Amino acid sequence: MDAQSPLTDNIVADPVSRYPATQLLADWKATFDIDISEELRGAHEIRKYRCPESGLHFFAPGLCQGSDELYKDLGRFSWYYGSHKWEYRKCLEILPGKQKILEVGCGSGCFLELAQAQGHDVRGLDINETAVEAANGHGLRVDCEELSEYAKKRDAEYDCLCAFQLLEHLQDPLDFLRDALKVVKPGGLLLLATPNAESFLRYQYTLLDMPPHHMTQWSLESYRFLETVLPVSLQSVHFEPLAEEHLPHYARSTAKHISQRFRVGSKLVKSLVRRSIGLIDALGMRRCFRGQCMFVVFRKNPDVSTSLSTNEAPKRYANIGCGSTWHPDWENYDLVPSDDSVQQMDIVEGWTLPPKACDAIYSSHVLEHLKRNQTKHFLINCYNSLKPGGVLRLVVPDLEGICREYIEQLDAARSGQTDATRKHQWITLELLDQMVRNSSGGAMAKLWASGDLPEEAYIVERLGEESAHWIEKLKLQRGEPREAASYEDVFARLPELKGEKAVRFREGGEIHQWMYDEVSLSELLSSIGFECVARKEGDASSIPDFRKYNLDTNELGGLRKPDSLFLECVRKI
Repeated sequence: MDAQSPLTDNIVADPVSRYPATQLLADWKATFDIDISEELRGAHEIRKYRCPESGLHFFAPGLCQGSDELYKDLGRFSWYYGSHKWEYRKCLEILPGKQKILEVGCGSGCFLELAQAQGHDVRGLDINETAVEAANGHGLRVDCEELSEYAKKRDAEYDCLCAFQLLEHLQDPLDFLRDALKVVKPGGLLLLATPNAESFLRYQYTLLDMPPHHMTQWSLESYRFLETVLPVSLQSVHFEPLAEEHLPHYARSTAKHISQRFRVGSKLVKSLVRRSIGLIDALGMRRCFRGQCMFVVFRKNPDVSTSLSTNEAPKRYANIGCGSTWHPDWENYDLVPSDDSVQQMDIVEGWTLPPKACDAIYSSHVLEHLKRNQTKHFLINCYNSLKPGGVLRLVVPDLEGICREYIEQLDAARSGQTDATRKHQWITLELLDQMVRNSSGGAMAKLWASGDLPEEAYIVERLGEESAHWIEKLKLQRGEPREAASYEDVFARLPELKGEKAVRFREGGEIHQWMYDEVSLSELLSSIGFECVARKEGDASSIPDFRKYNLDTNELGGLRKPDSLFLECVRKI
């Protein structure tokens, strides 16, 4: 299963961890006496992913974000809403002068009270009505409102915005951060504190660090990535020293992690690690180790007036698996390049196109050479490498078209039409050859080489100019005309490739693994997230001026592979 990264909208195909819903339900009940069945909203499992571009760990399905009721239940524990947090002190150490501060997710206002006592002009937001009433009762200005609504009325009003232990709870953190920046002045500060995903937490199973409580896990890498998607610059990063109450968790999880690297003596290793950590604490060196929390400071970029060129940037088009059909205006890729203008790329193991780079991707007669799981990964790579609104054009052998033609010729042969028998034999060969081809050119090429073809016009009509080229080439090699090629002889002389020849054939990518019709391929594309999936005529495309590139047509406008299925779709905007 796959999910979209909250920071890039690109698809991540493979989860790094899976947690059965039954396990989470039982553990929350046993640990906190809280029933989270409503929070999971029918999900059978929770999956954890890592976004390869941003380094962010995130969970799916996103609908499992915790409700207000969950936080009311957790609020029963005295330790949950702590009044003296490390990040509060660190923030007040960093803030310059007297600032106008907005804290989002302020709870009952513990930080606001500390900041106000230092002379800052403070205001808070929270959606917990009980917490807001408590804050107002302490004389603090706190509104019960979502930031998204508040930001519509407060443009560039605050010197800084603080959000402590909030970002990790959100399904859409990027939307929250955009709203946060709306209320901050140019050059103002955005101060965020979250658990550090690179701390000892990564070695342990922590219920409060996964849904329905946490939806994302942040590290320095993922914070740095924000500079590429938001108008901010990272000013400083601070790590909480290991807290005394976290020492047992640190010792247990670190010992377990280190001991797993040893095949023998793991119990001894665990004991030694725990004793070493205990000694470090006794010597007063605990604060030299990183604890659970990290605190980051961003500065909103000042407004800069720039004169932008009115010239539109050139379009970036990629032709994947181009074979010998390529155009110099495109970036052309193939496993075995046929020309210096074609770049080598293994689309299964070595995808090289960067994310959100291409306006269009074209791939003709490639998918049938991939296994089903490889096809999905290929299409996900295409999705991620397309710009929002970018077009994917796919051309594949048309399973439906071949099957319909087979039935038509079968019926014609039954009715006794004079030329139908060999046409029926051809379409049978074509259908089977697309499915079980095990040699270069397959059974079709062997038939062309074995003799004359009374049904040559029919074959060329179905397969296009490439088949005409190869048939003529084989005629020249044969020299003198021969009697009609025998389908039975071809079928009888198709031994399975073995040994070195079989290896070379498979490594060359010619073997056929699957076939598609309009419905099956459209459903696969839609399941990935593509929109506007539509069948096209071979000479029509939503890619601007596509016909001039002569990828699916020749110079005269004829189709290169008329027996194909042509589908287009777009990456959602």
